[in-house]
Amino acid sequence: SVFLAALHWQVRAWSLLRILGLKVAFFSSVPFREDLDQEEKAKFGEYCSSENGKGREWFARYVSAQRCNTKCVSEATFYRLVQSFAVVLFECHQMDDFGPAKNLMTMCFTYYHIGKEPNSLSGRVPEGLAKAWLQPEPRSVFLTPAPRPAVTVCSPEEERKGEKIYLYTHLKQQPIWHTLRFWNAAFFDAGNAWARFKTREWLCFPKWCHMTQEERNDSLRFNENITFGQLGTFTHNMLAFGLNQKLCSDFLKKQAVIGNLDEEQYKLLSDHIEQMTAE
Repeated sequence: SVFLAALHWQVRAWSLLRILGLKVAFFSSVPFREDLDQEEKAKFGEYCSSENGKGREWFARYVSAQRCNTKCVSEATFYRLVQSFAVVLFECHQMDDFGPAKNLMTMCFTYYHIGKEPNSLSGRVPEGLAKAWLQPEPRSVFLTPAPRPAVTVCSPEEERKGEKIYLYTHLKQQPIWHTLRFWNAAFFDAGNAWARFKTREWLCFPKWCHMTQEERNDSLRFNENITFGQLGTFTHNMLAFGLNQKLCSDFLKKQAVIGNLDEEQYKLLSDHIEQMTAE
């Protein structure tokens, strides 16, 4: 009976791994495939709307990993990324799922295609674009292994001729960007990631109690500089997404106090917000 129980759990483990493998292949290929049919789009919407958030997490993770292959994509791939990002960001907003949204926020400033300057309508994704992916199918759809995505990239000649158009220019109106709850949570998560890195570092270097006063001061100053750099990136992204000066200033004021920024660093960031708003 012990043998049968062990065999039973092994079979269940292999089945789970197979399902996870299929889902991973599916999510990593969605924006990069030209042959995506309506059934697969419906399945994508179903996974992204799940309450446990695994679908949104997988999508954000594998889109992030794909940038190692290329950041410059073809126009067709670019607009598929816009569509799939719109779906996932909509669900992240509905579920207060800020982790995947933070990763996608970074990807909005990473992926681009070469083209003309976006027109005045570029900041918004038509409502039907996201809803079409979320329409439920009347019958059950079973996931099949997705082919390896063939990412089409822009040629060096195209890159020299045109202008880089980033994803964020087409996703400015996503509701999740326009709430301070997202930005505060995302910045807190970024700080935690840095803290985890420092924890690993302390295993290799002298601990705080063994440091001299000069080493402690250097460590504190280094942490403040990291916070300063992160706040600069976040406030820049907030303004790029079209948030007003007051929201950016409120965010900066709160996080500067938490991060123990000095007056000079705070003034530099405040001046930067005013300068970008004026432009």
